[in-house]
Amino acid sequence: MGLTAKNSGGDFELAPTGNHPAVCVGVIDLGMQTSEYQGTTSIKHQCRIDWELPTQLMDDGRPFTISKFYTVSTGEKSNMARDFQAWRGRDFTEAEAQAFDVFTVAGKACLLNCVGYQKLNKDKGVKVASISPLPKEMKASVSTVTNPIVKFALEDYNNGDQDAIDAFEGLSDWFKDTIKKAHNFGSTETIPDNIGQPQEVNVEPDFNDEIPF
Repeated sequence: MGLTAKNSGGDFELAPTGNHPAVCVGVIDLGMQTSEYQGTTSIKHQCRIDWELPTQLMDDGRPFTISKFYTVSTGEKSNMARDFQAWRGRDFTEAEAQAFDVFTVAGKACLLNCVGYQKLNKDKGVKVASISPLPKEMKASVSTVTNPIVKFALEDYNNGDQDAIDAFEGLSDWFKDTIKKAHNFGSTETIPDNIGQPQEVNVEPDFNDEIPF
């Protein structure tokens, strides 16, 4: 199986603002999480996408990473659909919109527009404002990454898949605690969400040299 379809810049140094070449190094399924927005509580399938910025280094020499949370949905108005379609440089086909394997983006390069913002607690933060295809002249800058590429699907974990179990054990305590809060953690039953996702079908992503995924 796979993962079919806010920000964290680290606890210390903030990722620099501006446009940066990046590589997706993490697709983490957070499961069916309780979400609150404008006084309304709902259950939504969520995930976090992590990117490494190979050309932007912290004081200790390691590359910065930056992340963004998504509701796992290819709905026309969803942030995931907007960002992923901008990333690949074209819209989903009708078949892809019915079911898109989010793990497809793991290891793929892009150009991130990172902007500063003020958190609710007044601290400064940096978030991913937009994503676009990586210009050809920048491909050499993302030829290698430092961080391992991590893919975790909660459904596989619940079904006892050893790769998923190993991936879970390698996650940070924050990730583990968050995933354990999911309504479908440890369950093989389907938990409906509140966003009206299309029914899943098996679709092979459309690959060619001009489309990154």
